[in-house]
Amino acid sequence: MKKWRISDGGGPLGINLVHDIDMICYLLGPVKYVQAFKSNSIRKYKVEDTASVNLFFKSGALCTLNISDTIASPWSYELTAGENPAYPITDQSSYFIGGTKGSVQFPNLKYWYYQKERSWWNRIHNNKINVQKSNETLINQIDHFSKVVIKKEKPKVTGNDGLNSLIIFDAINKSSKSGKKIKIN
Repeated sequence: MKKWRISDGGGPLGINLVHDIDMICYLLGPVKYVQAFKSNSIRKYKVEDTASVNLFFKSGALCTLNISDTIASPWSYELTAGENPAYPITDQSSYFIGGTKGSVQFPNLKYWYYQKERSWWNRIHNNKINVQKSNETLINQIDHFSKVVIKKEKPKVTGNDGLNSLIIFDAINKSSKSGKKIKIN
């Protein structure tokens, strides 16, 4: 195991979660509070191997993230998105976003909804949203980055977006050590 992977910042919170924060804030807006718990009980390294994070958004939306490097799982983003040929692809989704009028799973892009009244007693329906997947996602990212550098395009993600994710990430770390809810300013 590489030394940086077992030191502070090298677990799934620092390596993977920060990208999830980017996407979730893009979809749900600003975070108001975070509360997190982490454990290293499986690998016993200094860094976490499992974590649970709750995000409370200014809009009133709630989000729960469960992260682990120690479970057998077909649901990681790398295994579900098919963006990177280095990872074997599954036909699963890694994100499930529930709303009062409908819910979506990603990256399979299946939309779930009720045709009439929302009720556990009514049949729930789903539509598959067909999108052409690209095996060139990493190339597209580098292409966009190079166009930003030479000022042909504006960045899709700004420096402030990245800073916001790091502020939330820092609050998650603080909460996971104290067990307390942390306010994001």
